[in-house]
Amino acid sequence: MENIKKITDIQQKLIVLIKKFEEKSKQLLECDVDEIANLVNSRQSIIDRIVFLTNEIYRLCDADSLQRLAFENKCDRSSLSDEEKEIFDLRQEFNIYAVRAHNMDSEIIGKIQIQKDKLLLKIKQNNSGVTAKAAKYYNAGLSQGKNLYFPENKRKI
Repeated sequence: MENIKKITDIQQKLIVLIKKFEEKSKQLLECDVDEIANLVNSRQSIIDRIVFLTNEIYRLCDADSLQRLAFENKCDRSSLSDEEKEIFDLRQEFNIYAVRAHNMDSEIIGKIQIQKDKLLLKIKQNNSGVTAKAAKYYNAGLSQGKNLYFPENKRKI
């Protein structure tokens, strides 16, 4: 009975975390390029915490116990006691948020790929043709007979 209480308490924490994870996933779909790295890191820290708490639950349950089967949703709900049904139901609730967040991942990856392609195109445009900033700098140095990329132009004091 005591283990069941601990398990359900941890599951409540897991549900809070998976809701935060889903929210960070939604933010990734709407954020600017500059915010992507922070949101991805934030999601990873949430995942790390979820894994830690899930391992705590596994530590509290025997491998073949009804509690573990209920947590993994690998049993018939009607064969469980009321306390074990709570474990089963909390896992179902967790799974709802996890599936929704997982379904957003392909959209997130697509958005990041589009942003990457836009940035690469912008870099190519800035570094090609007569308008290229790097080419202007290099050509200005060559017209003065200097190689601006090597330290031979540095004066010694």
